[in-house]
Amino acid sequence: MSTEQPQTIRVQCPQCAKPLTLNESLLGKQIKCPLCGRVFATRAKASSQQSTNPAPSASASGAAAGRQPSTRPAKDRTEPTSRTAQPHPFDFPAVGAGAGHATFSTARPNSRPQARPKGTIPIGSLLKKHWLAITVSLLAVATLAASVIAPWPLFIVGIAEIVLGAIVVGLLFIPRMYVMRRAFGALGKAGELFLQSAATIGSGGVAIIVILAIVKAMRRTNGGASLDFSGITGGGIAVFLLFPLSIAAVIALWYLIGLARTLASGYVLQCSLMFLILLISVVQNPGVNPGGAMPPTDPVFRTPPRRQGRPTPPPEVSSRTPVIETPNPLGYPSSDVVHFIVDTSKISDIEKILPRLTAGAPPKFWKSTQEGSQLDVWLYQSAPVDQIARRVSGDRSLVVDSVDPAKRTIRVRGE
Repeated sequence: MSTEQPQTIRVQCPQCAKPLTLNESLLGKQIKCPLCGRVFATRAKASSQQSTNPAPSASASGAAAGRQPSTRPAKDRTEPTSRTAQPHPFDFPAVGAGAGHATFSTARPNSRPQARPKGTIPIGSLLKKHWLAITVSLLAVATLAASVIAPWPLFIVGIAEIVLGAIVVGLLFIPRMYVMRRAFGALGKAGELFLQSAATIGSGGVAIIVILAIVKAMRRTNGGASLDFSGITGGGIAVFLLFPLSIAAVIALWYLIGLARTLASGYVLQCSLMFLILLISVVQNPGVNPGGAMPPTDPVFRTPPRRQGRPTPPPEVSSRTPVIETPNPLGYPSSDVVHFIVDTSKISDIEKILPRLTAGAPPKFWKSTQEGSQLDVWLYQSAPVDQIARRVSGDRSLVVDSVDPAKRTIRVRGE
């Protein structure tokens, strides 16, 4: 009594072209490639039976006529098949497959695909499959073109964007999780759980490292003093919140769409902003340094002089009444000197009125000169002129005739 062994079929993954050997019971079901993780469907079992039994009617007619079935092994019997049939029932020819020959892959019908006719390029499928890589390439080229017509230091930005764009485009052609699956093999539930745990731990660890680095820098700037969080403003709180959130978002995107696509999305965002900045610089500086040339220099003023005099500082602005600068023998600013003009025609003893005018100040803070009946006294005093005039008028032997706040001058006569 012979026992039938389960037949196997050989298929190929439509993404990584890995040959797979499957049991016949998996026909018509969804299978997953252990290398790249692609899930694809096989054909139904009826189509395989139809391909492996091309002439069932002949045996049926022989049984109906009452003939005895042959005792020769199945491998020795000759079947009326075409010369193009392969020895194995599941090794289908690459060209000229009949109607009964069915494949088990939706993307690749066999191991030797037919050559595409010359002149036919699937532009639509190319754009649909590699739209992100095309977007990155166009943005990088546009940024480089904008940096050429921008002021010359920004040309370095265009070169850097081209290099980064080339790296991102190269990463986009690596299948998602390819490196992880090559390192850990086929990822089941345990592998997916491992990746989720690694993403969670990684985001928390990186956030803690960033926070510790910020705290250490703040302690260093404070000279080793205790960290006081009362000085953290709204911007500092926003930084503390955005760092962990941004890191968690990047790791979540890495798990959902892959690291390469996450980097490509970030590159598209920053390259768009850089392209906008370059356009603004071109609009604000039209015709400056076309072609990235160095700015021309004036042959007369190529280098500044070695010893350049310090500019004169602007005058100090005071809330008091503006003072007209007049020379005084004390050498102090006129805004801090009071000028007394005394009529001494009715004063017999001038030495008695000087202490009253100077309020007993040391001799280095006042000076007096006399020409005829006019006595000029300069006193270093920054108080308001009106206040000084009221103090002088309190003396009964002196009379204040006029006060000029602009010139800080007080005219006095004897009584």
